[in-house]
Amino acid sequence: RTTGRSPPTTDEPSSETASHMAGTAADHRRRRPVCCHGTRRASDAAATAGAGADAHSILASRINNIDKAYDYYVRASRLDLDDYNKEIKQGLHITSMGGSWMSIVEGFAGLRIKNDKIYFDTKIPKKWESYSFKVNIKNRKIEIKIDQKSTSAKLISGDKINLTINDTNTILNK
Repeated sequence: RTTGRSPPTTDEPSSETASHMAGTAADHRRRRPVCCHGTRRASDAAATAGAGADAHSILASRINNIDKAYDYYVRASRLDLDDYNKEIKQGLHITSMGGSWMSIVEGFAGLRIKNDKIYFDTKIPKKWESYSFKVNIKNRKIEIKIDQKSTSAKLISGDKINLTINDTNTILNK
């Protein structure tokens, strides 16, 4: 099933959302809170230097700040490849690897499970042509493909399932 997608808005979050996010994204030294829509420079934020960038990417996606979400995603996904913290000799940041996947699935694809219902609110960075992934949810394997114009979902295994993709209710059958 394929559904259209509205272009993301660039509106700033409400003060209530921004206040909640600022408190959620405070860095580990309890300095002034860091909000993913840019109240401080990213280079100053402890969270952007490590595994916290993935959470910031997800939060930025939720408020439709896709450019910032992409920047945080790149930071999280390249943490060890570019050795940002100059500590690669101590080992890999395994949580950052999983966080990169979460930035895609929970951030850009907007996967949420609320009241036992599955929702996707998909977005795509301007620099990408498309992305795809598979998830196992409720004993079903589902493939999701997102490009600049649409989102499609395919049931690979399991019984039929109801999804909401970009505010459109969809039933997937094999």
